[in-house]
Amino acid sequence: MVNFLYDSAIEALHFPPGVLLSGHFIQPYGFHQHRSNGRQDWLLTYTINGSGAFRVDDYILPCSAGQLVIIPPGIPQHYATAETSSSSWEFFWVHFLPRPQWIPWLEYPTIPSKLLMLTVDEAAVRGHIHLAFQRLIQENTANGPLKDPLVLNALEEILLLAAQENQKDLAHSRKDPRIETILHLLISHLNRPISVPWLAEQVSLSPSRLAHLFKEQVGEAINETLMKLRLQQGARFLEFTSRNISEIATEAGFNNPFYFAKQFKIHYAQTPTQYREESQKKWNTP
Repeated sequence: MVNFLYDSAIEALHFPPGVLLSGHFIQPYGFHQHRSNGRQDWLLTYTINGSGAFRVDDYILPCSAGQLVIIPPGIPQHYATAETSSSSWEFFWVHFLPRPQWIPWLEYPTIPSKLLMLTVDEAAVRGHIHLAFQRLIQENTANGPLKDPLVLNALEEILLLAAQENQKDLAHSRKDPRIETILHLLISHLNRPISVPWLAEQVSLSPSRLAHLFKEQVGEAINETLMKLRLQQGARFLEFTSRNISEIATEAGFNNPFYFAKQFKIHYAQTPTQYREESQKKWNTP
């Protein structure tokens, strides 16, 4: 099965930075876009229906309805309709250069490899963003005398709504900055050896103090969190790629594919093969 996230032989059309382009796509499986060197502007996508996936190096970020994904300047752009999606991926998109006052609003939670992602849970806010995007695209295709300010006003509204949702999330989930650093290190080093002493050194704490603070803030031990993150990464690869189990185990940070399979079954109550088969059935059910 071809994985279009890795099929980057044909680069997408490049256009000058600073030109605000926007659109509304409904794309079936097989759609993929690639800009291996990224761009000098920002790309914002908002998924309406179906599912897509983004890739930077070997990190895969799936997205579904209500999720905003931002690719900052200079970050490779590889995205496609999800491999297991039986329906199309419907999403709004816009390439833009932010005004200076917009920069603080773009500080979403950072996914590994510098992708930014925000999930909008409230239906009313989703509807508001949807309408603002429709207005942005409509004004951007018009040729009225006030086209530019109207387009920028709609984009600013989208960014403000997203920033407001992000602030709500932050208010409910503030952690010690050192623990935030540790979580980022865990996520960005999943396929590398990680030890508690090494993590403690990065935040200038003793291993015992870090272990205590982490459990207090996160609710579980560092090794438990690391195991869950690695298994989640493995599950993404199973669902969104056709790689074999040994390759996936290595990419998820497991030296032994049998140990990966054992831990996967404990966590998901399925073998990796069963999980992949169930994922296929889930997306292929009408």
